[in-house]
Amino acid sequence: MKKILLVLLLLVLVFGCAKVSVDQESLQDTVDKTEQPSVTVEETAEKSQETTTPTEKEPEETKTATAETESTPETKPKVAAKTLDPTKEVQELLQKMEDKIFSVKYMYGVPPQITERNTYFIQRKDMSGKEGNLIKIALYEYEPTRLEDYWDAVFLNPTEQTATLYCLDRTLCQSKNIDKLTEKKDANYEDYMVKTPFDWAKEIPNNARIVGPEIVDGRTVTRFTYTTADGIKTDIWMDNTYGIPVQAEEITTDGTKLKYLFRDITFNMAKDEDFKPPF
Repeated sequence: MKKILLVLLLLVLVFGCAKVSVDQESLQDTVDKTEQPSVTVEETAEKSQETTTPTEKEPEETKTATAETESTPETKPKVAAKTLDPTKEVQELLQKMEDKIFSVKYMYGVPPQITERNTYFIQRKDMSGKEGNLIKIALYEYEPTRLEDYWDAVFLNPTEQTATLYCLDRTLCQSKNIDKLTEKKDANYEDYMVKTPFDWAKEIPNNARIVGPEIVDGRTVTRFTYTTADGIKTDIWMDNTYGIPVQAEEITTDGTKLKYLFRDITFNMAKDEDFKPPF
């Protein structure tokens, strides 16, 4: 019996020691497993920092650049404003008038009654380019009540300062008893000669001031203003294409305003024969 008990006691001791050994090994395995992931996490964290650090800096640089861009307004190069030289502008327009115009036709009324009725034909050069200085005026008249006093055209020679009246309309200038087509009459040159656009252009002084571009009678013009030595405030509108004045205005010292209108203006349409008297 004692032997049996001894054997059982030995078995209990053996199994107890084995269990302790197994528990110790299990505990060591657990500790090893616990420590091994800890090292892996630290290495992973270091690698993660190495990988993510540049990525985290890039947005900061981008934000800084964006902030600098937003804080610094974009500067556009300044364009210098064009300063117009009145003298140069006038000279350029006068040169256009000299180069482009052979003849001009326009309707004109004498102030203070400025209704455009008479039609002026002015020759500066003939068709060959030779200098000319002739004027023909088609006079606006109603049907004549007395044919003896009726004339419908006057030819002016500014060089000789002569004026000659003619009757050219075959319908109005003839009757049963009178044929005005074969008659002419000398007239007073000063009664018909008026300041032409070319005369206005010659009077523009060097101190004329540019008012600006405008539209007159459907044409693009440049307006100039100046005051004469007599104290008359004068404005002139010069055609930008042909350089000729198409309108003028004067305000006298007593405040009287006078307008000079050159309407329905056309260029280089008249023929040489239009300026020659019929006989």
